[in-house]
Amino acid sequence: MLLLLIVRLVVTNRVKDAQRRYYLNRSLSILAVFVILIGLLVIFVRDFRHLATGMGVAVAGLAVALQEMITSFFSWFLIRGSQGYRVRDWIRIGDQYGEVADISLMLTTLGQVTPIGPRGDAGGGWTGGNPHQFFPHCRHLAAQGMVAVSAEYRVRSRHGTTPFECVADGKSAVRYLRSHAKELGIDPERIVAGGGSAGGHVAACTATIKKYDEATEDKSIASTPNALVLFNPVVDTTKLGYGAQRFGDDPTALSPVHYVREGLPPTIIFHGTADTTVPYENVERFCRKMREARNTCTLVPFEGKKHGFFNYNREEDHRSYNETVAHMDEFLRTHGFIK
Repeated sequence: MLLLLIVRLVVTNRVKDAQRRYYLNRSLSILAVFVILIGLLVIFVRDFRHLATGMGVAVAGLAVALQEMITSFFSWFLIRGSQGYRVRDWIRIGDQYGEVADISLMLTTLGQVTPIGPRGDAGGGWTGGNPHQFFPHCRHLAAQGMVAVSAEYRVRSRHGTTPFECVADGKSAVRYLRSHAKELGIDPERIVAGGGSAGGHVAACTATIKKYDEATEDKSIASTPNALVLFNPVVDTTKLGYGAQRFGDDPTALSPVHYVREGLPPTIIFHGTADTTVPYENVERFCRKMREARNTCTLVPFEGKKHGFFNYNREEDHRSYNETVAHMDEFLRTHGFIK
């Protein structure tokens, strides 16, 4: 067991791709359960009187563990070797949209081939996060007939990066979708970027920030999305907002509210009024400046809700998730992204 724990800590920390690490971690956890059950079996066998009970418990446990192990390892295998691979007709795992040093950045696509391509970025303060956070949203959008993509980007805890690399990766993801529009069956002029918290910041920056592209990018391909769907996003990175200490001498360098101008894509923002991580005032100010610049910006307040309220598993009845999704659908319908 100690050996398994060491392997889990050492090996999984070396796996930099979030999805591969998720499935590997899960597989090693299940393997640990497998070993425990074998140990229990041995204990029961030593006492013959409890052999039948021990065998029954162990066999039942082993059946579940084996089933989960097969599923986990199969999923990890698909992610490792699935460049362009389709799993059934609704999920495509492992499109590499970028590579920096030895880090591969991956997209997971859900949905039938249709003429729209929204993208979701997970949050985590530019430090952590997982693309799986927005899988419920992606599945919902796929059910609406959209091609939904969840993008991994570099973060400090795994790659030692700054918010600037996060934004560069976000721009690369949009460019990848646009440059592969024909292959993915999407309309390159109907790409929606979205995300939560720091992921919402990355999405907002793809529309507002003109600099900080990856050096190898083809800048003739636009990295600006055609609409934004943002969940309690970081829009002010100064002391009035969130993350000022991460930006050194110029906290406005990646601060979307400081780069609002005419011609930005239509935007909808969901934000809790009791958010103590990203002040509600920040998104009020952002939307006000957007409207002053003759852009469309809809702010949907959630009274008394705190940071991260919109996540699928935050509430047992999924009420806030369902409400935000309903507003999102209406926004996308109004702007011609879904029927």
